[in-house]
Amino acid sequence: MCVATRLIRGNRIALPPGFGQIWAIVPFHSQQINSEMVPKNGVMAVLAFDSMAKFVNYDQDEEAFVIGHEIGHILAATYCASIRAQANQAILFKQLALNHAQQVCEEHADFLGLQYMWGAGFNPFAAGAALGRFEMYLPDQTRGIGSTLANFFEDHPISSERIKKLREETIQMCSQPGTVCHPQQ
Repeated sequence: MCVATRLIRGNRIALPPGFGQIWAIVPFHSQQINSEMVPKNGVMAVLAFDSMAKFVNYDQDEEAFVIGHEIGHILAATYCASIRAQANQAILFKQLALNHAQQVCEEHADFLGLQYMWGAGFNPFAAGAALGRFEMYLPDQTRGIGSTLANFFEDHPISSERIKKLREETIQMCSQPGTVCHPQQ
């Protein structure tokens, strides 16, 4: 909850009005390595699975990225609904179009998560570390035509390309004048 509180209250990046009132971050016990965004009793809730915190070895910077990513899904809900609706119009290869739309939403949530963690003073390079953990944990998706096709057809691929995009965004963000990106001391 310390990470969530810092993301919400200590952020240089403005969160939407009502965050913390109609939006919430809820600790959730689960064995599944995940976190997710769900509407719950009229509140948009980020379920912060305790298994995820354990998976990232309780690293607050990595936890901040995971929670920030889920906040990003909430903030981009209208945008993602729009691109999913467009994908749903596909006549041929509808599932492929829907999976691609979800990949776009995941990358958008990555970018927003990166912004929120950085805005709260967390080390933005930890975003790549968090995704790198997943990349190492999941079956090898980095070699051969089979893995390339698998990443193409997946709706939530963890790939070195996704990590590369985060790295490029982090470097650009951290190169702004007056910006320092380093772990908290």
